[in-house]
Amino acid sequence: MESFFLSSLLLTTLSVILAAPVIDNENMAVQYLIKYNYIHQDDMITDNLMEQEVVKEGIKLFQKFSNVSVTGRFDEETMTKMNQPRCGMPDMMFHMVDARKRRFSAGRPWQNKDLTYRIDSVTSDFPTPRQTTQIMADAFKVWSDVSSLTFTEVFAGQDADIIITFVEYEHGDDDAFDGKGGT
Repeated sequence: MESFFLSSLLLTTLSVILAAPVIDNENMAVQYLIKYNYIHQDDMITDNLMEQEVVKEGIKLFQKFSNVSVTGRFDEETMTKMNQPRCGMPDMMFHMVDARKRRFSAGRPWQNKDLTYRIDSVTSDFPTPRQTTQIMADAFKVWSDVSSLTFTEVFAGQDADIIITFVEYEHGDDDAFDGKGGT
């Protein structure tokens, strides 16, 4: 379980969209807010006045979370922030927050703080496999610099706490990636 959690956490941290669709109008911005859980889809099927209030509150939540001026409007600063590369995981978990708290708080603290990782596949987004390996090492260093964890790379055939693979589309967890421009 620790291995799965760390793998998910690392991949979430490192997942970056390389060519996201441009958000340049209010309808696209609303879809963005729905996709990343700033507003619920269910709240958008009521009367127009209520929808406007839901959207305004969603914008404010996004602006606060993104550390931009909180205006409640789709202004230039907000649109610029929405168009920055980002991971595909929702920012706001809503009802999933309580479930996550229960899942990750149940049990005792990790006994093993010296973790191993293995890179089973690399990405073609970098010219050489060595670059992928170096980026992973640098990312783990960021974590080890601010925590009591250490990370050591192991190689094929060796057991690892964290297994890194770069995949596209369907990859076995029922949450397929869309590819470039999506997540």
